[in-house]
Amino acid sequence: MILLTHALVGASVANLLSFNPALAFGASFASHYLIDAIPHRDYGHYYFLDRNSEPTHYIFHNYRLFSQIFAMSLDIILSVILCSIIFFTNPATIFITLVGIAGGILPDFLQLIYHLYKKGPMISVQKFHEKIHAPKPSSFIYGILTQVFVVLIFLGAYLLQRFL
Repeated sequence: MILLTHALVGASVANLLSFNPALAFGASFASHYLIDAIPHRDYGHYYFLDRNSEPTHYIFHNYRLFSQIFAMSLDIILSVILCSIIFFTNPATIFITLVGIAGGILPDFLQLIYHLYKKGPMISVQKFHEKIHAPKPSSFIYGILTQVFVVLIFLGAYLLQRFL
């Protein structure tokens, strides 16, 4: 899933559990793996590797890597902006929303660390992420629609709790 999906789901989960920030972070973190098990489209991580499956350390020598990092940066910015609009209803919700965003997108950053270093506990984290990750659906539209439906389900749960 793209980072926006993980951020919106993570922020929804965290705001549902706002009474306990540690639980909110843990549940947001776990939500990443839960929704990654649903077939979807995403960036992939293959641009972080060179032709020999070695991590690419020099961003500016790899146009595809640079363009992916640029797209992911825009994704993060859009995620924070959209989550701010939806969840920042009062000063108390700012912290818990940021906790949810961080928990929701952290597993993808752990993948980046794995591809750069491939050592220690990062190997186990990556194996788990790969095992739970659903294969890409054959249809691009289906892969996008699954993300839309996932976001709508979690946002719906948050909005029901908030307004009922």
